[in-house]
Amino acid sequence: MGRLRCWAIRGLILAVVAGVAAGGWVAHGWVSPEKVRAALVAALRQQFPDADVHVGSARLRLFGGIRATDLKLTRRGDPTPFLEAPTAVIVHDKEQLARGQLVVRKVELDGPTVRLVRRPDGTWNVSGLGKPGTPDRPVPTFVVRNATVLLTDQRPGGLPPVALLGARLNLLNDPVLLLKFDAQFTVAPGATGSAPVQGGLAIPVGVSAQLNRVSHTVAARVEVPDLAVGPDLAPALDRLHPALGEYLTQFSARVGVKALLEFNTQPGRLLSYDVKLDVRDGRWENESLPWPVEHLTAEVRARDGKVSVANGAAKLGKAPVTIELETRAPAEAASRAATEGGPYGLVGAALRGGPSDSPLAALEGALERAKVTVRDLALTDDLFARLPATVKAGAEKARRLFSPVGAADLEVQFTRTGPRWERTIEFRPNRLAVAYEKFRYPVEDLAGWVRKVTTSEGADEFRVQLTGSAGGRRVEITGRVGTEEPDPLIDLKIAGTDIPIDDRLFAALPKKYADALSKLHTVARADFTALIRQPPGVNRCENTFTVQVYDGSINYAHFPYPVEKVRGKVVVNVVGVNPARPAGPGPADDTVRLCDFEGVHAGGRLWMPSGFIDPIPGTKDRKFTLRLQGENCPIDADLRTAVAALHIDDAWETFAPRGHVTFGADVEIIDRHQPDPPAGPLQVATKLPGEPPFDPTSDLRLILNFRGPTITPEFFRYVLTDLAGVLRYRGGEVKLDRFAARHGRSRFGLDAAVVRFGRGGEVWANVGGLTARPLVADAVFLTALPGKLRTAVEELKLAGASLDTGIDWQDVHGAFASIGRYEGTHVGAVLGNGWLD
Repeated sequence: MGRLRCWAIRGLILAVVAGVAAGGWVAHGWVSPEKVRAALVAALRQQFPDADVHVGSARLRLFGGIRATDLKLTRRGDPTPFLEAPTAVIVHDKEQLARGQLVVRKVELDGPTVRLVRRPDGTWNVSGLGKPGTPDRPVPTFVVRNATVLLTDQRPGGLPPVALLGARLNLLNDPVLLLKFDAQFTVAPGATGSAPVQGGLAIPVGVSAQLNRVSHTVAARVEVPDLAVGPDLAPALDRLHPALGEYLTQFSARVGVKALLEFNTQPGRLLSYDVKLDVRDGRWENESLPWPVEHLTAEVRARDGKVSVANGAAKLGKAPVTIELETRAPAEAASRAATEGGPYGLVGAALRGGPSDSPLAALEGALERAKVTVRDLALTDDLFARLPATVKAGAEKARRLFSPVGAADLEVQFTRTGPRWERTIEFRPNRLAVAYEKFRYPVEDLAGWVRKVTTSEGADEFRVQLTGSAGGRRVEITGRVGTEEPDPLIDLKIAGTDIPIDDRLFAALPKKYADALSKLHTVARADFTALIRQPPGVNRCENTFTVQVYDGSINYAHFPYPVEKVRGKVVVNVVGVNPARPAGPGPADDTVRLCDFEGVHAGGRLWMPSGFIDPIPGTKDRKFTLRLQGENCPIDADLRTAVAALHIDDAWETFAPRGHVTFGADVEIIDRHQPDPPAGPLQVATKLPGEPPFDPTSDLRLILNFRGPTITPEFFRYVLTDLAGVLRYRGGEVKLDRFAARHGRSRFGLDAAVVRFGRGGEVWANVGGLTARPLVADAVFLTALPGKLRTAVEELKLAGASLDTGIDWQDVHGAFASIGRYEGTHVGAVLGNGWLD
């Protein structure tokens, strides 16, 4: 029984196998490879009526679908197929095939080659080949592996050949109105086959897209993870726009690209785009830059006609650079972008500019805002030597004006509001020291900014807002400097508080004043203000330097009388003109004013209500005009030293002054010009002349109104106290007016006298109107009289008596000399109501 069951089962299995084999044989005979190939060719011809279809072989696969080999589609009249596929698998609808119809549901291609050609008239070689479908009929699913797509542009000036290599593609129609497309491939510019050009570019690209079959709108996402941008890419982009190719010959970087595109396939119009570029390891070398820009990174975004750059960073030499910008939104951005070539259209338009535009001006024409910052840029000779000619003249002018030493930050900003635009180049000092050309007082540790502002309204000027340190104290520099040539606007103010007044400050003034003021040997603190002003277009620059001095000391070289606790104000007005051109209106001479000075010397108070330093016409010499006052000033060794400097120290010996003096004085001092050293090769060989010596006989004029001192004249050894009068000194001659003195109860008066001092120590005098009321002819008086006069007075027997007397001395010369000669005397003594001769 068991054996029978076993044979029954085996027989059943053999019957099934035989039936399957018989069915397969029948099916093979009914659907033969020739019939399958014919059906496939017929279906392709129906889909592509204007194409020649070639299929090498086609057969049904055991597990479904048709496997075809050597598939070629060629447009009639074209020499090469637009599609070649070594193998293809077509998955069909089995039910429809049973009814004699080949309905394709899925197509798989391995290693196909697709040739897309844009003809000279702008049409494509595949245009109109396919039979248009209807949105309600599904599109077969396509799976493509290892495809090669060759793009050729036959238009004049068209793109160079491009190949898409190793392409993988998935096309899915789900739902029926939406086609979904995913592809990955490598773009090889210049390639004409399945391999990139040796040494050429190979750019991996990923694409995801969706097509709405009703609206014909495509939304695509394109990604390029690593694009090598550089000179190798320049020929391709040069076809897009020559300026792009030109700049790429100087630029290299690694770029990641992410793009979102939306366009309509029927009008061929780009609706919108959003392209993001991740730039890294960039390098740009351009003749307009002193050094190459290196280590460039940035996030670049082009969106519907606007391009922006964020988080841009690089190195210019050793200086860090940051970059931000945003272009204008053009009218009808989408249509303009499509007309000018898509996302790069706006950039191309910006670079194109007008026929006379520079690249910078053309770029600014497309900008809404931009900001480029260079930090810690060393202002060295190397930098200025490398600057391009377009900015070198302005930079050298600024360098000449301010003589910067150190480093600075540089920021360039461009902003546009409606039709108005403004370009600002901002210079921010960083541990910088400067000395302004017209006031060369060194200022260190500068902070703040210097801006060159240019606007669409025509403004073009430097604006200054700086703070720094001078002599260890804070200073401020504010104002404006124009760029008009040859006479720019200048409106600058330099101010400092509690600045040390010393030789460095005086040296900052124009040399002719520095030499004169340095002779004051001033040590003080002061607040100073320098105003430098020039109207635009006027050949005249007026500089006013105001120095408010306090807590100082002065010891003037030509009158070395030390004064302490000095307070006062110095105002220097300097006029600068170009002598080769007509000067602007106004006084041509420079002036120095000394105002409200006061000080003390050994307890005595001195002050100077006013003083001037003026040029002497026709010479390079200058004249000090001073009005001085003193109260209770001691007559001491310092004053004696000062008198000696005036070369009238013999008078000191003659009169032996002492005590204290209160005075008012008008002084004129000529400061002789020191000849400039010779120039050229003779400078070393020629001995430089020394400073012109001070000669009081020609360089000093003095009017002194005084009271208080005590004298004992050498020629009349009689102590006179409370001396008062007016003394005039000019040309080596002393004139005395309204002199008065006391000795005990006697009062002496002198209406006038002239005293001359000889170079050998002689003294000549012409004395008139000498009075004494009352005259006490005591022993001291008689002893003081010259010999013959003493004898005459003694003969009058005046001992113990007193009288009023008037004495007129005329042409008394030599009487005060050491020889003691006396002659030409007329004496009248008033006794009672009469004269005694």
